[in-house]
Amino acid sequence: MRGELRRIAKACTSTLETCLQAAYNSASSAAGSGTGQVVSASAANSHSVSFSQPNQGASSPQAYMEMWSSILDLFYAVKESLPDGTTDADILKEMLFQLQPARTYRNDFSLLRSA
Repeated sequence: MRGELRRIAKACTSTLETCLQAAYNSASSAAGSGTGQVVSASAANSHSVSFSQPNQGASSPQAYMEMWSSILDLFYAVKESLPDGTTDADILKEMLFQLQPARTYRNDFSLLRSA
């Protein structure tokens, strides 16, 4: 989340709120268009096998929309907690402080299935 927030904030030419809302709207319009992602596929001797992760995955349109929804909620909470006249840079700094970086990760292949 921190990386996406930084990416949008760096490219933002308007207010931070407008840019975050635009990112959410874009993700929201893409949600529902995909049902899963092919993780691996192979073909040989007229047979093909592919493995997909149905309705799951960090980069699915639905998950991306939920991420931007969470970021927007955080933006409004931070904006509400800070005094009036706080700049977008200060809001971004507080948002990044509250979004702690991931220190560990693991792969979970339990939902993979042959498609």
